[in-house]
This record gives sequence, structure tokens and C-alpha cells, in this order.
Amino acid sequence: MRSVLPHEKIGSRPVFHRRLPQADLSDPAWSIMPDWERWLRVERLATNPLQLAEKGQALLDHWAAQKKHD
Repeated sequence: MRSVLPHEKIGSRPVFHRRLPQADLSDPAWSIMPDWERWLRVERLATNPLQLAEKGQALLDHWAAQKKHD
């Protein structure tokens, strides 16, 4: 690989996927399922514009309330 791409960054990477947290494949207790389920919730939310708008507004309201208390 180095002979074809001598200047590329080639090596192990600590992240399983750019959208998921660290993968600890050597740990028998580690599972992708909690993160996979979280990602599925994000995907479902993205396909529901009404729920997305409601959650977005709730977050904006929360931030506004936080600013008042600071």
C-alpha cells in the first residue's frame, strides 16, 4: 500500500465508524446494540418532520430557559 500511496495516513483507527463511539471489540461485554438502537432513533426522528420540529422547539426552549438562569 505504501508503494502506491506513500503519503497517505495508513494505520489503525480507534473508531469503529465515524458516527459511532469507540468500538471495543476485544471486550466480550461490549456490544454495538445500544449505539445502533440510538442511531435508529435518530433515523426515525429524521423521517418524522412534526416530531423533529417539536423536539427542536423543546431544545430551543430549554436553551432559552438555561440562558435566563445564567
